[in-house]
Amino acid sequence: MLPRTDQWIFRVAWAAILFVAGCGAVAQQPPTLDDFWADKAHFVETRKVDWSKLPGGDYAETSSWFAIDGGTWYAFNRAGVPQRNPACPTDNMQTVVRASSDEGATWTPPTVVAAPGDSKRGDGCAILDGASIYDAASDTWHMLAQCLELHNAGSWMLCHYTRQGRSPLGRFVADPLNPVVKAGMLWSSMCADKPGICDPSGTQFEGTPDIVRNANGLFYVTFHGYELKSGRGVRGIATTKDFQKWNTRGGDLPQGAMLGPDDCRRWISACVGVGTATVLSTKRNSYFLFEAMDQNLGCTPGQNWVFSIARSPRDTWLPSGSPRWEFQKGPPLITPSAYAKGLPCAVQYARWFQSRGTTWLIYEERQPESLFLVRRLMKLVWGNSGERMVIKGRQP
Repeated sequence: MLPRTDQWIFRVAWAAILFVAGCGAVAQQPPTLDDFWADKAHFVETRKVDWSKLPGGDYAETSSWFAIDGGTWYAFNRAGVPQRNPACPTDNMQTVVRASSDEGATWTPPTVVAAPGDSKRGDGCAILDGASIYDAASDTWHMLAQCLELHNAGSWMLCHYTRQGRSPLGRFVADPLNPVVKAGMLWSSMCADKPGICDPSGTQFEGTPDIVRNANGLFYVTFHGYELKSGRGVRGIATTKDFQKWNTRGGDLPQGAMLGPDDCRRWISACVGVGTATVLSTKRNSYFLFEAMDQNLGCTPGQNWVFSIARSPRDTWLPSGSPRWEFQKGPPLITPSAYAKGLPCAVQYARWFQSRGTTWLIYEERQPESLFLVRRLMKLVWGNSGERMVIKGRQP
């Protein structure tokens, strides 16, 4: 046995070792978007994801959105239908889902979750560009997606689908009230609430929904709107308990558009607004990654098309023009490569998500080796990249 003095020294030394080890463990925690904003972390590419080269894939499988369950990633994609319907003059797409349990290294073959004609009305031609969430309280998956009827009747709308059980790998059931959001249904009131940002009668196409929060069964959903006459784009938010009845006013809602043309002109002088967006929250802040462009929300050759960041206090839904918005300084987060610059929609469908504490970002970029798009999967790691908050397009 050690003398009493030596025992005391040993205990102090051992406590110091444990303290240092504990500090090291804390330092090894994955960085968050707060660290990224403070220029203490950066994104690095881990791999490319090309659905067309995977089992069951085709070149039309694009526009992924993700749902995370622990270490399992579910990627929902638009995909072509086996046989094109002549009553669908533009889009004729279904939605499939794949799963990965190894951080995107391998994926299951695609499983169809919703196909044209699943609803009595609303989705006769296409189901795409949506959002999915699992509600543990009801053991139910919800999927909200853009939908298009036969002959493009009613233009783009939103349709709702559900599936019981923990796994989304199977067919979802169409909501009997589809389409749950008809074109202009939400924007007509939101634009009227805050005049000057968008036209109440001309802003339609509630699209690219993102289910950003489930507050005890009250779902917060962001979505874009498109003003046909001017080409302007806006982003808004609404709440729903059942995806059938919607609220755009009161409570903690901004009562009007959240983001619009005035919010993106710091990066593009002739910016016409914003389109799709993805939201990820830390303990303190909510980070919006949104696309911004000039000309219009369509894929037009020669457009400037980028992704930038805005942040607000966590779960705080600010109106466009609010001084509480904080915007990324300097150049946009994601810009096209020199090869892709000027191509229609050179970068698109950026999504970020968190899995087991690690923050991930994936986006689509046109590349010469792919007929359509290649997805760059990026991981947030500690350290300064040398260029503050910038992801440059990969050179061919």
